[in-house]
Amino acid sequence: MTNTDELRIFMVRVGPTLWDEAGRLVGSTDLPLSPKGVELAAAAAAEASREPRLSVILAARDEASQTAAKTIQAAAGGRIRQSPELHEVDLGLWEGMLREEFAEKFPTACKQWADDPAGVVAPEGESLVMAEERILDELYRALAKAKPADGPIALALRPMAYTLMRLALDNELKSAFCREMTQAPVTEWRLVTRARLKEMRDRAASVTVRA
Repeated sequence: MTNTDELRIFMVRVGPTLWDEAGRLVGSTDLPLSPKGVELAAAAAAEASREPRLSVILAARDEASQTAAKTIQAAAGGRIRQSPELHEVDLGLWEGMLREEFAEKFPTACKQWADDPAGVVAPEGESLVMAEERILDELYRALAKAKPADGPIALALRPMAYTLMRLALDNELKSAFCREMTQAPVTEWRLVTRARLKEMRDRAASVTVRA
């Protein structure tokens, strides 16, 4: 039986940027899409255009996310809503560092990131747990008045934020984060109710409090 309260969400992984392609830690640094990123945004837009017209496109304010959102809008309609709290995980002082340099300078944190990234916090950055709560809270508030009849919703997220959202929807542990970062599809249609979003948000908030 179809749940009439389900919102149809088109999830889009935004990127890459030139820093991603160079093997640098990007985090929340505001960068434009690389040519490959522009190509992937166009492919996502083409996929969205094959479905009913979008009602809204949610994206952070960074240049890469806004470029993806505008590309999708041009093909599939919808109003772009800038949601600043949907920004990528903040990696603080690690941002801009080459991955090889990170592994050499911070071997313990590098190993923990691969094994159990939930406990890793970059200097002047945020943990995955903190980022998840922020993103889910923003998404819940942004969709507070959304109705299924309004049409599908696009959600454009940078790679780590996108992965956190997928893990939350699937009730997966953060230990699966690195695997999902490399194996997850770059676009995906999902059905979710506001009640489910509230449950996810509240669970993330409780984890942050315990931490």
